Amino acid sequence: MGVSQYRSDNICPYRAHGCLRTFVSAASLALHLESGHCVSSMTRADVNATIIAADRNRVIVDSSRLIGNGLVQTTTYTVTNRAWNGYNWECYLCHATMSTRQALTQHINSPKHEENKIYICRQSSCQTRFPTFSGFLQHVESDRCGVQRFRLVQDTMAQINQSMRRIALYDH
Repeated sequence: MGVSQYRSDNICPYRAHGCLRTFVSAASLALHLESGHCVSSMTRADVNATIIAADRNRVIVDSSRLIGNGLVQTTTYTVTNRAWNGYNWECYLCHATMSTRQALTQHINSPKHEENKIYICRQSSCQTRFPTFSGFLQHVESDRCGVQRFRLVQDTMAQINQSMRRIALYDH
């Protein structure tokens, strides 16, 4: 059974609050929530907090990447005028160029430059780390390493889905 099958049609848990979106996979639903574009106003930080709380046995969250109180340390970058190279706004981390300061701000604060990869595939032959829950889910759904076949992963994903539904019920 694939991870995307845990949610019936991968319906946004904020349907009762007006989000009528459905998704082809659990990863795309997670990305929707992480992006902050859902009516719920959830962000990547909110999704991380929900997953960290739901994954009590640390099946997919690497506890060594959390700070003492179980939270994720995040860095927010500010784009200064020094990022203007005379032609474009340039990322000083990867040298990608953007036409607007706002685009560079979004880029530099995106998961692309997230160093704290809190999600981990526990398959012994894999051990790949991910900065976002949606990235982890894409890996699981691809069935590249077979981790989704493990009962512990399936049970953890079911717990996470229940937590997301509960939050949506009591939110707002």
